[in-house]
Amino acid sequence: SFFNMSLLLALLFISCNKGRTFTVNGELTFAKDTMIYLEHRGLGGVELIDSAKLKENGKFSFVQSAPENPEFYQLRVGNNVAVFAVDSPETIHVNGDAKSFFNTFTVENSIINHQMKQIDLLVLDAKKVIANLDQKHTEKAIDDIQYLSLLDSVITHCKTQLADIILANPSSAAAYYAVFQKID
Repeated sequence: SFFNMSLLLALLFISCNKGRTFTVNGELTFAKDTMIYLEHRGLGGVELIDSAKLKENGKFSFVQSAPENPEFYQLRVGNNVAVFAVDSPETIHVNGDAKSFFNTFTVENSIINHQMKQIDLLVLDAKKVIANLDQKHTEKAIDDIQYLSLLDSVITHCKTQLADIILANPSSAAAYYAVFQKID
């Protein structure tokens, strides 16, 4: 009958879509009564997808539709952000400290996400060195020529390390992530 056919199609649709999800779960220390946000990082900017109040033990879980192609997401706790990639229906398990989320965030068993963390740290280190150079230049501890020479050295070093990651696997999500990094 029509009803049975409709029910069969609905069940088929639900079962097909159920397998096309990804899960992000984990545990954060020092996180009691803290909100955590799951956001999508696309070319148009950052879009809030979901949020949850962390349980007393710091555990959380999000389930979302899996992207057809690798996509970038981020977890945000307060102003601290940790970026990760999703490229298939998968479960991503993360750990960290809510008070120092960026510095302690890890994704278990994910080479791509480990490389993305390395990229973030590389860019952050370059920004710190450049900020120190800016301060020295402002205080006249180094002249214009020294400043520009040292600045060029820092940027060249950062670009070289990013290029190594890109060239190691140009089609990976980490390579794509590296290409779009910028320093101030």
